[in-house]
Amino acid sequence: MARTYNTIDADGHILEPLDLWDKYIDPEYRERRPRFTIDENGKERLKVEGKMLGNPRGIGSLGSVGVRQGAVKPDTLKYAEGKKGGFDPHARIVDMDADGIDAAFLYPSLGLFAGAVLVHTGWDRHWRTDRYFEDHPFLTAAAAAFLRDQGALLVGIDSLNIDDIADMTRPVHSILLGAGIPIVEHLTCLDALPDKGFRFSAVPPKVSGMGTFPVRALARLDP
Repeated sequence: MARTYNTIDADGHILEPLDLWDKYIDPEYRERRPRFTIDENGKERLKVEGKMLGNPRGIGSLGSVGVRQGAVKPDTLKYAEGKKGGFDPHARIVDMDADGIDAAFLYPSLGLFAGAVLVHTGWDRHWRTDRYFEDHPFLTAAAAAFLRDQGALLVGIDSLNIDDIADMTRPVHSILLGAGIPIVEHLTCLDALPDKGFRFSAVPPKVSGMGTFPVRALARLDP
């Protein structure tokens, strides 16, 4: 008899064990593995090749997911003290039963911090036309701050500019570049990429002393 699934969690997340990369990463990449560390403010962070990732409040707040009635203050919670069902599949079944959830799609948590974020607006359909330069889509300062705080390593967009060109303060450039996050504009064909499961590269020419320059942008799908 087929089982009836009345309630499905479409956005469940696991809490990865902090020794995940120490134990399971391929030996050839072990020296470059993400490392758990404490920042200058005493917050738990993830460090990848010298760059601190995640919200400045620390990664402990991830462990508060699923806690009810404000019982946990995310600024003081330690990651390892997070809800047991985040780490242990047996404990998660108990949590799901308590919430009336029949099945769940599970995604990583720490594993979402690092990587490029490519913003697909579809504006590249106007490439090589006068329309491309008029009323183009852009990011807000709040969006840029969110991407910075979540540990984006690069942000790209398929539009004329990642900022509103009418705003000469260029807040998105200031926020991202100020955090050492490169920006790639004028991308095309982002509709051909999946939401995840690819490696993005932006290969620059050998130049120095320039603020803007062309790159060869390409994406390789994961096998």
